[in-house]
Amino acid sequence: MSSSRKGKCIYCSRKDIVLTDSHILTAAFGTDFVLEESVCKECQKRAKAFEEPVLNACRFLRVILKLEGRRGIPGLAADVLFRGKKKRVTLGPNLKPLSGSTVLFKSESWVCIFATDKKIGLRRKLEYETAHPDAHLKPLPLEILGEGPEMRISMDWGAFVTVGARRFAAKVAFESYVKKCGVAVAYSNEYEGIKQFILHGTERDNCLANIFVAPSTEQLVMDVGFPHHRIFVQSTKGHELLAIVSLFSLLHYWVRLSKTHSGIESATCYVVNPQNGYAKEPKLYGPNIELLDVKRVAPPIPWRKMKSWYTRNDPARAIDYAAGRLNMEIKRALAKKEDSAPQHT
Repeated sequence: MSSSRKGKCIYCSRKDIVLTDSHILTAAFGTDFVLEESVCKECQKRAKAFEEPVLNACRFLRVILKLEGRRGIPGLAADVLFRGKKKRVTLGPNLKPLSGSTVLFKSESWVCIFATDKKIGLRRKLEYETAHPDAHLKPLPLEILGEGPEMRISMDWGAFVTVGARRFAAKVAFESYVKKCGVAVAYSNEYEGIKQFILHGTERDNCLANIFVAPSTEQLVMDVGFPHHRIFVQSTKGHELLAIVSLFSLLHYWVRLSKTHSGIESATCYVVNPQNGYAKEPKLYGPNIELLDVKRVAPPIPWRKMKSWYTRNDPARAIDYAAGRLNMEIKRALAKKEDSAPQHT
């Protein structure tokens, strides 16, 4: 259904065209988030081809960001490994097993039950003992993954084989972040560079990155490819928290780097937690492997302050922090632009 309302399309940037009633992204996620800019009928028809595969393949982002749409928050497949054995579970928000998820590990002399909480584990234990009176059981909460078993999150990026699908998913995540944090200047001219890259990009640019969880060290690594830099953030605690911080902190760095080194075609920026011993400070390398002044370009995140957030596992505060840094940088850029503007007397 379409209306007679006219405006600017976020995809083709044409003005004074008839727009659709609802934004393609808000329709996909079942929200009431309204943008001044919307999508024309032609672009919406083309974007529709990406909606379903992106919603299915973007499960990791939807789970960690707790994005609930018409289909609810999807489950995320994960493998639990214990003493050489592997079982499949389904994770929900906060990367915790969905209610009722249970895994039984059988050995020659014992059976180990992992459940989402103690009550479920005891119920499964009673059910198994009733069916197998001679069984030896070891009930353990599945949440205590660090005390024994390992968990590997299965990532299916099959739907991101096309640039358009990756671009669409990146825009979903970015606009959902704007909605949740209420970033007032998110659609000002200062964000135009990010919006244009996400929407149009180039054929060789990956708008979304792979996120890897190393189960042996519980280390999450996010590798994000943008035109001017790549960012790697590593930590040993807080998978959900780190994913959110790395995803939206990179927008802060992208704004800084794109403004300062807009001519760099291929640069690499490694942002690594120094408390893990990997690096004392971030390093920015240009196309000729030239060490640039990273402190002037992108000051490092105060990891000591963030370490306490890892301990408390407070994603909301981490998002507020990332949003604050991003907004602060935008305000500084706007103020600098006003100061440099010619004064008329």
